[in-house]
Amino acid sequence: MEVPKGRETDYTLNEALADEAIKYIYKQKSVTPDRPFFIYYAPGATHAPHHVPKEWIDRFKGQFDQGWDKYL
Repeated sequence: MEVPKGRETDYTLNEALADEAIKYIYKQKSVTPDRPFFIYYAPGATHAPHHVPKEWIDRFKGQFDQGWDKYL
């Protein structure tokens, strides 16, 4: 998947996968509206490396410097 021009700093894997899933659903329903279909949506951004917009990283900067397990 290509990152859209102008979205290099805030585009995430989850967003790209969701966009593709939505396109697939629209396509399937427009071609064969009465037929069922199957889609397996598995967001990949929960795995390292984490794909998080910079604004989210900035929001939590410094909170987890000792690791998530030390936070608990």
